[in-house]
Amino acid sequence: MSAVLLTLGGLVPAAATEPAESGEDVCVQEAVDRALEVWTCLGGTLSYYEESADGQDDLEVVSEIVAPTEVIETSPGAQVSPLSLSDPDNYWCEQGTICTSRQSSYISKTKGNVAWGNTQGVSGSFDIVIYSNLNGRSSRGQVKIFRDLGASLKFTNLAIECVHAGNAFGCGSKFADKEDGIVSVSSSWLGPVVQGNKLTQQGTYNDKVTGRVTPTGAPVLPLPTLSGLAFKCPSGTGNCTFP
Repeated sequence: MSAVLLTLGGLVPAAATEPAESGEDVCVQEAVDRALEVWTCLGGTLSYYEESADGQDDLEVVSEIVAPTEVIETSPGAQVSPLSLSDPDNYWCEQGTICTSRQSSYISKTKGNVAWGNTQGVSGSFDIVIYSNLNGRSSRGQVKIFRDLGASLKFTNLAIECVHAGNAFGCGSKFADKEDGIVSVSSSWLGPVVQGNKLTQQGTYNDKVTGRVTPTGAPVLPLPTLSGLAFKCPSGTGNCTFP
């Protein structure tokens, strides 16, 4: 895919007297209203492919339908552990939104709920969790995936990317599986710890998960970008930390 187009799709304010719909609910309804053949929703962010003007390639369109709700957890939360049916991360943050937990000055995790579907509505859903464990001047990232509903999933180009605020070139990208970025998930998956590049410049950084996903029997879908909590690196040789 050669380009990403970001649009604003009419931000929806929360209702004052009635329980507000989740960002995911609003996003899914927008996808159905647009009669999109295939799409994904991460919170209030809608992603889909459309043909470019010259017909030579597909453009990934990302529309902010409604600002996603971010929940900041103050408790330590769950640590990385072997996956099981009782894994707390499979049940934490299940409101069709994005949640972040700052576990210490050096550890954080972020979870996103992703729904995917077609013109008829939701066909399936899955969760992505990214852990960031700061190690001096670099970040060690790790990805978890849980399939909630629908077909099994095949991820391609699944990567942990380092983002440096104000630097369009970023600060490195590595496959989340330490191999070829191809990951199959029938139930759940825990990736290896991926050591990021040493960050020599002062600034604000974060990890993010990117890629594509193909549910069994469905076309390839854009994987919504899940951005981890921002951290700061001072000038000199001091450690990077989550503020």
